[in-house]
Amino acid sequence: MLSKEEILSVAKLARLNLKDEEVELYRNQLSDIIDLFKEIDDIDLKNVEETSQITGISNISFSDDIESDSNINPSGPEENLNNTPMRDGAKILTPKVIEK
Repeated sequence: MLSKEEILSVAKLARLNLKDEEVELYRNQLSDIIDLFKEIDDIDLKNVEETSQITGISNISFSDDIESDSNINPSGPEENLNNTPMRDGAKILTPKVIEK
């Protein structure tokens, strides 16, 4: 079981001002949670194969080259840039939103 001092230390790190009855409540709850983690640590996983997902779905990646696909961008990058209110060549300019 966690001590009162340990609970107050955790509360200070979390910037919580706990009342005396809350200290006891959190002491019991956090102690139970830590006990559950100890149970998990005791599980024998030596013969368990590691896995990251079990659905069998694999990642699919696509080319980032939008200009090569006329279905994605039929108007072309130049026409899109013409629709911007402010630009400098191929760069889109935006108003400053953060001041010092």
